[in-house]
Amino acid sequence: MRRIVLGIAAVLLLAVLACSDSSPSTQGSTSPTVQETATSLPTSEPVVTQQTDDEPTGNTFLDLLSLVPDTPETRQGVFVNDFARIRDLCDIALPGPDADQQALLAYFRDVTHPADFTIERSFISGLGGFQPFATQNLGFTIRDVDADLYLSDEAAAEDVFLEVVLGRFDPETANRLMKDCADCLESVSSRYSAEEYKRLTVHAWGDGLILHTSERYTAPIGDSNGRSMPTVVSSNYLARAMSTDFTKSVIDAAHNDASSLTDTEEFEQLAKALDSLGVHSAFVSGETHQVEKWLEDRYLGAPDWQIEAILQIVGRVPLMVPYRAFATGVGKDTEPFAAIVIVNSNSRDASLNAQVLRARLNEGRMLNNRLDYNEWFERIDVQTNGSVLTVKIYGEVPVGNWVDRIVRGEYLIVHE
Repeated sequence: MRRIVLGIAAVLLLAVLACSDSSPSTQGSTSPTVQETATSLPTSEPVVTQQTDDEPTGNTFLDLLSLVPDTPETRQGVFVNDFARIRDLCDIALPGPDADQQALLAYFRDVTHPADFTIERSFISGLGGFQPFATQNLGFTIRDVDADLYLSDEAAAEDVFLEVVLGRFDPETANRLMKDCADCLESVSSRYSAEEYKRLTVHAWGDGLILHTSERYTAPIGDSNGRSMPTVVSSNYLARAMSTDFTKSVIDAAHNDASSLTDTEEFEQLAKALDSLGVHSAFVSGETHQVEKWLEDRYLGAPDWQIEAILQIVGRVPLMVPYRAFATGVGKDTEPFAAIVIVNSNSRDASLNAQVLRARLNEGRMLNNRLDYNEWFERIDVQTNGSVLTVKIYGEVPVGNWVDRIVRGEYLIVHE
């Protein structure tokens, strides 16, 4: 840790020297690839909403995040997909109610591969891999799914698991199919239990985190690890989680009886900005990339020479100032783009971080392949609106690699 801290101190010193003759103004930039404005997004003042599971907001990110209980684990990160928006943006026709397996498979390929890249999806939606058995055992098909959400690997590492799907469902049919499961293995049926909660039924098959390898892809909802997690189905959402209690907490959030992620200002602002940008798939997190923690998480046990090499690359551009939460994703306006949204403490920090991020994209060097970032994209559009900073990054490479380059590997949004 001592060598990491000393290295970070050197990076901060370089940042101070680099900024000593700079002003906050963005004038004088010679890069033709950058556009920066301060008025393009709608105002992001917090709005108190009292939505229930019967009252969608019209913003898929808000609707999904409002079903996620606000816990330290869920704040670490969630992946979200808006399949309805993908259909609209990419002119993908929704199969009819009588669509056969071939038509559903063709639709699956289109909606999960927008702009020639693959997005990550939940299992319970049936779109995590073409798994018609999972949806048939709950009484719906993938044509009934409009959006999904699942927790990050970091949350799963702490034994917290959740998937939520928005769409059109028949609770009565789903409840009957799970209760009277004719195709279930005896080992599955013997563990089955059901609990009524707030006019919904929570179905369970024991501990949702236990792996039953002999029950992989078996009825009713055995996943690739043989886990049959507690599940609830309402008319417009379904959810599965690692325990009955956590599944019930989703119902509580839907009824505004417990805090959800959108009850925090930063997650509400992220959801609104993502929707305004036209993003369809995103990763949303309150776990910011603080430089010491970022180094420990990604390079724990790395030799001194590697840490020093990383710090030299990171130190080419000043670090960002601390921020509150971030999101990154992909969307489409006239063409596909990767997006970054950062919620800062105030408008001044947003402006400072806009300068740093713009400089990092134009002058920084990538860690994974040692290419300059400006070889990675075609153009960028940097905007600030109050405390919210947004960036659109256009180009085939960033669109196809947004998770690996922004969430998992690179230092684009590393801060002090």
